[in-house]
Amino acid sequence: MNDASVTFPGELLPALESALHTLIFDIHPLSGGTQKHTFLAGTSDGFWVVRVDAAPGERLQRAVAAQQQAQMLGFPTPAIAAHDRTTISAGVNAGDYSWSVEEFVQGVEFDPPGFDPTMRPVIGRDVGEQLRKLHAFAMPKFGLLPPNAADQSPTIATWLANRRARLESALPLVLNAPNLPHRFNEAFALLHTYTGTPRLCHGDFAGTNVLVNETRLVAAVDWEWACGGDPALDFAWWYFWHDDQTTLDAMIEGYAPEESPLFTQRVFAYALLHALDTLLIYQEEANHKGARYCQEKLQQYSR
Repeated sequence: MNDASVTFPGELLPALESALHTLIFDIHPLSGGTQKHTFLAGTSDGFWVVRVDAAPGERLQRAVAAQQQAQMLGFPTPAIAAHDRTTISAGVNAGDYSWSVEEFVQGVEFDPPGFDPTMRPVIGRDVGEQLRKLHAFAMPKFGLLPPNAADQSPTIATWLANRRARLESALPLVLNAPNLPHRFNEAFALLHTYTGTPRLCHGDFAGTNVLVNETRLVAAVDWEWACGGDPALDFAWWYFWHDDQTTLDAMIEGYAPEESPLFTQRVFAYALLHALDTLLIYQEEANHKGARYCQEKLQQYSR
């Protein structure tokens, strides 16, 4: 299956219907994300989110494992109804597929401009409180959860060194930010101050993956980048995309870190790293609009 396959491979329907014990009467692509492997399936019992990837489907395996662990911790996330690997032996969609089916959760994306300003801190505090549950789980290493072992490091120093080696190549791409190399060095020095064990992190905690209602977090979705890391990383990913200091302050207040000022500084440091990392991705994809967004953020962060 490739990026162009936004049409669901219909040969998988019998396996899904067997897992759900019901017929699927409609299935179509679900917007969001970059992989275009997510679908909404309708049954007589309601709706389900179906994720499909070419086997072995490392990202899908990671997402399933992370969601199941998060649910055990009491962190709001869609429950996995079934997951498996199915072989299609003939036809245009022939091949091995990994797939999962999870409950469809009603909620809206946590993008602050769409909310009543008086409610943003309320939701933000609840998001922070819920993240505290998720980050209570200690991981053995920093980096992406298995099955990807190449990114994993036993210490934060090694993990940061690996990130630095990649991100240094992005520095020359940023225009009109003469202080950026200095801020870059400051960020890494600050992030080395984290002395805790790696914690279970969502790894892509943008507002598009954070479903809320008027007062609280309903569910975090899309766990393909789940990792062991510094808890400040999840806050930074949200802040990078939304740039709302008031709501960020409420999230950190709800989270109640032991050293709030230092925690907040690490959030800003990770936001700079996220901007560089995302800039490299957009450059590779020739996404000029996305690259401009990252450029503007990095100019802001380096002042």
